[in-house]
Amino acid sequence: MVWTLYMNNIKPADYGKQRLDYSGDTAVIYFEGFKDDSTLRKPSYYMIPIKPEDEETSNFAFFYNCFEDIKKHEEVKNIVINLSNNGGGSATGLIAILGFLSGDGEVNFTNKDVMTGSYRSEWCHVDTNLDGVADDQDGYGGQYDFFIMCSGSSYSCGNALPYYAQQNGLAKVIGTRPGGGDCVVGSFIDAYGRSAAYSCMLKLGKDDGSGFVSDEKAVVPDYEMMPSLVDIKLVPWYDVEGITQAVHNCINGEKTAVYSEEAEAQAMSEFFEGLFERMAQ
Repeated sequence: MVWTLYMNNIKPADYGKQRLDYSGDTAVIYFEGFKDDSTLRKPSYYMIPIKPEDEETSNFAFFYNCFEDIKKHEEVKNIVINLSNNGGGSATGLIAILGFLSGDGEVNFTNKDVMTGSYRSEWCHVDTNLDGVADDQDGYGGQYDFFIMCSGSSYSCGNALPYYAQQNGLAKVIGTRPGGGDCVVGSFIDAYGRSAAYSCMLKLGKDDGSGFVSDEKAVVPDYEMMPSLVDIKLVPWYDVEGITQAVHNCINGEKTAVYSEEAEAQAMSEFFEGLFERMAQ
């Protein structure tokens, strides 16, 4: 909650809940929640093309339109999925996004039932080009280098996306560790036909043969942008140019951001000034 309050407090007033930005060879896709309307949408996108308003209720629609635009920018080599202020949402939206990051639209989703101890691996195919065929023409892995930017406000599906992407070699993670969260929502229908949802006993994660590891705290940034807490004010959470520089640093093999002593001293001073102001209120 503290992370989310901070991210909302520093968010530019006109930033919006989702957007696509460019800086040089890098595109940055920002969105604040995982959404899916496939069970409510009639007819499907195969019958009626995606409309701009569909982006508000569907991650698939938003990402489809983003990639249609990105393809027009031949200079783009890197794509960042910015989850810095994303609290999670629909697992179906998560699967759709993983399909865009994969090289062939295939998504591997693994979990464990903590009640029975059973472990399962599910496979889905996302028809990212909407040609009606599930083939290796789907997905954009290999065409672009993907990066996922996280903060402590990246929660639930915002934690699962970088986990599965990192585990399957789809993207590198920049920023700092995501906030965790591992609640899988199940559904059921009772004898009277009434439906309900509940927090079920499935844990997202992976079994590599030596035991099951939950996704809860498993993501480790490939490029740490917040080496210490005082650096939180120095991370370019909403700045596309700063994010692009971080991507280049990661590509060049750097593991941790380095800030000047002057910048860190100023950030520390502003951090404690803000803390004292809040304590006085």
